[in-house]
Amino acid sequence: MFKQQSMRRPAISVYFFFLGMVFSTWASRIPDVKDRFSLSEAELGGILFMLPLGALAALPASGWLVQRWGSRQVSAVVIVLYGLFLFITGISGNLEALSVSLFLFGMLGNLGNIAMNAQGIAIQQLIGKTILSSLHAMWGLGAFAAAAVSGWMMHFDIEVGGHFAWIGAVAGVSALLFYFFLVPDPAATGEKQQVFVLPG
Repeated sequence: MFKQQSMRRPAISVYFFFLGMVFSTWASRIPDVKDRFSLSEAELGGILFMLPLGALAALPASGWLVQRWGSRQVSAVVIVLYGLFLFITGISGNLEALSVSLFLFGMLGNLGNIAMNAQGIAIQQLIGKTILSSLHAMWGLGAFAAAAVSGWMMHFDIEVGGHFAWIGAVAGVSALLFYFFLVPDPAATGEKQQVFVLPG
């Protein structure tokens, strides 16, 4: 029991690390994607706009999903799918497929951000320590790690698809390994939750 308790913070830290690493891995290879599809600056901007559009589309349902299924479950599913859609963006054969995958990639990123912050707050309350700032720092550490790994991959001429497959696989396996150390916050019972609610 003590061991499980002591692993709560490292577990959610790993989740934040890979949330940052997966996103920054994609960002580091944007020039390769631009070259692959011979995109102009305007066309690239239009494609990249799918990311914030997906993030915005996720906002109305994110809170409901976390409350319905619990931040533990949502965080784990998001990291696995985030890595999967990273890979899908890397192997997309046309702009339509790339646009859809980036839209869903953006949705997952925002959903993961909300779920993992909720999980971080739950762990913070459980262990009695303020940890959110350190968790956000882990996101940044993941981003720096992605830059280093991406530089290594490009140095050895690793294709985008292969690069993304490795990162996605490591992120997914890590999420599953550390899942059992997260706080099992059960979903809300019985009461129906509205997806769209007017602010008070």
